[in-house]
Amino acid sequence: ENGAAGRLCFDAFGSPERAPALLADDDLTQLTFGMGPAGDGVMFHAHTATWNALMYGSKDWYFFHPDEFHGELYEKLAMLEARAIPQELEALASEKRSAYIGDNPAGSSTPSVMKCTQRPGEVIYIPDGWWHATFSHTETACLGGQRHKDRLPDDWADELYRRWPGSGLALGALAKKRGDAALFEATIQREPYNLRFVMEHMSHLKAVGNWNGFRRAAAGHRARMLGVRKRGLLARVELAAIFGQLAESMYHAVEAASAAAVAKAGPGGLSMEVEEFRDALGISHDAYKLVEEALTLDPGSPIANALSEAIETRANSADAQQMLQRLKTPPQGVASLNVANLIARE
Repeated sequence: ENGAAGRLCFDAFGSPERAPALLADDDLTQLTFGMGPAGDGVMFHAHTATWNALMYGSKDWYFFHPDEFHGELYEKLAMLEARAIPQELEALASEKRSAYIGDNPAGSSTPSVMKCTQRPGEVIYIPDGWWHATFSHTETACLGGQRHKDRLPDDWADELYRRWPGSGLALGALAKKRGDAALFEATIQREPYNLRFVMEHMSHLKAVGNWNGFRRAAAGHRARMLGVRKRGLLARVELAAIFGQLAESMYHAVEAASAAAVAKAGPGGLSMEVEEFRDALGISHDAYKLVEEALTLDPGSPIANALSEAIETRANSADAQQMLQRLKTPPQGVASLNVANLIARE
């Protein structure tokens, strides 16, 4: 109601009371509004069911079956910018045609893309989990709606998984519902470049106190994104934004890891030898390094600059300096988020 799409929608109808009931009474749908230039669009992605109404311009839509967009196809298309999609899909179609001509069963098994052109006044509906991308022939403007995943029925994830067991969306939804570490890992194996799935996995690992796994998940995604960058598929500012989001998740996990260390130490206080505190220091160090990398890639990164300022504020506090001295002075001291940030920085 207070978002840009909602305000635009209400402006168009004069008041919230005059908005069509399908929009005004629907608490399952997040309204979206989008505009874009000619020769660009949206890269391949998949999510909950959505509709998209084009108000201005003309654009092509490309679709892949939920169970087919993986492996080599995913590697080729998942991180490809929208303006390059038509040419790459034509190359894939040419390979497929050559495979049929040459009687090459392996090549001919490449999944086929579905395509349509949308014009003003037409609505596209995309079911749960279907991979899609767009390419605009002209400037475009659209209004849409997407099912809010957190408001769906409890059995939504199970039904989606039964229908599309190879879908990353289905695997991720089921992993989150069950808190299943193996399913989280299977989700990331299916869609290794999906930051949202990595963040959900990290949230699960944080909740169960698996700090080594938490750090490995972040490090693994960092390495994958550096590989994508080397292929020329990520701009510096995009990589900086990803590193910033990973760093933010790790920064907020330091407090939980420190609290776990203090709880384990008990009334006697905490020493540097307590394993959980070493975990907190490791996470804090990883977060700090990611912030540094993000700022090197993009000095103007809002999230990295905010984190850098927060870390410096905590590390420079008198509280942190005193605690560090207590930790260095036998017998024992007390751990905190402040001192973890200080040690990580130094």
